[in-house]
Amino acid sequence: MKLTPSKLIRDTRLEMARYMLADITHGRRKIIDIVLSIGFNDCANFSRTFKERYGLSPRDYRFLNPS
Repeated sequence: MKLTPSKLIRDTRLEMARYMLADITHGRRKIIDIVLSIGFNDCANFSRTFKERYGLSPRDYRFLNPS
């Protein structure tokens, strides 16, 4: 599979979101605030893409990975 610039950006943003959702310093931030701060502008698309990548919704990931 060829990694295009847009896929690289998306993958980087997903990794940033995953890190922030599991990081206790971001624990009080709303998920939507995290999503918008990393450059996604569509929460439904973000949630769908996150779940495809990591197997859990962002909310479930945060709940199961407290730091």
